[in-house]
Amino acid sequence: MAKSLGVYMTYILRHKPQDIGIAMDTQGWVSIQDFLEKASYKNKPITRDQLLAEVVEDEKGRFQLNAAQTRIRCVQGHSVENVIMNLEPYTLITDPVYHGTAEKNVASILAQGLLKGKRKHVHISANVATAKQVGQRHGSPVVFEIDTYAMITHGYKFYRAENGVILTDHVPSRYIKLV
Repeated sequence: MAKSLGVYMTYILRHKPQDIGIAMDTQGWVSIQDFLEKASYKNKPITRDQLLAEVVEDEKGRFQLNAAQTRIRCVQGHSVENVIMNLEPYTLITDPVYHGTAEKNVASILAQGLLKGKRKHVHISANVATAKQVGQRHGSPVVFEIDTYAMITHGYKFYRAENGVILTDHVPSRYIKLV
């Protein structure tokens, strides 16, 4: 069972809409009505008020509603194959960006770089504090600094999701260093 309603919603809206039998379009949108009719958190139905409160109170800014508040989606992090988000290019190349992870992953990252795994992108933070917070979710936190200037000048692309998370396809180990 999910730790919180937000974690449950993220799981369904990023990765497994089929687990509750809802359809997701190619931009990641699902019908709020369908979601509320089919979702169950802690064996109880989710109310519209609970859903809207979660969207507003989510500190990570993971969720977005359409203007009519009839559809909901996560703004990034999808593993659903057919979802292709329109992401804003990130070109602030004078500032480094950061990736937080657990200490147990350091050797692998130093050898292979940052890989997206089952996700569509590597998730990166704009500051050390956020990266450290992300890393704490997986164990003892470690933060890597990424040389965006070198990567962009070498042709790599970065994007910014609507919640500020920076995304890229891969970060080779030569562009990272431990903070």
